[in-house]
Amino acid sequence: LDGDISPIEAGLEFAVRKSGGFEGFNALEARRARGAERRLFSLGFHDHAAVPLGHEPVSMAGRILGQITSSAFGYRVDRPVALAYLQADVKDGAEVQVDIAGEAFSATVTTGRLYGKQVH
Repeated sequence: LDGDISPIEAGLEFAVRKSGGFEGFNALEARRARGAERRLFSLGFHDHAAVPLGHEPVSMAGRILGQITSSAFGYRVDRPVALAYLQADVKDGAEVQVDIAGEAFSATVTTGRLYGKQVH
């Protein structure tokens, strides 16, 4: 969480006191009224050679949707995986491109965890 990512985008709204009495309450209420601009998604890469480190841009049809926050190799799904904050209107199963050091790698967007789901 920081000045750009609120508990609403992070899916932690349940942990925030609703009655106020804390610094930033008015700003959080304004953000709550607007709704989440971004959401946290999982990405499953198609190419085992993809090695994102974090902060790589994620795009679809030439439009940047957000960026990767963290990544690792997903041994349970046998491929590189990442978490990314993307525009809230991105659909589960969407195909995106991730720019890793100037090379585009394809990934599938998943809402929630990748383990136990089919990653193409």
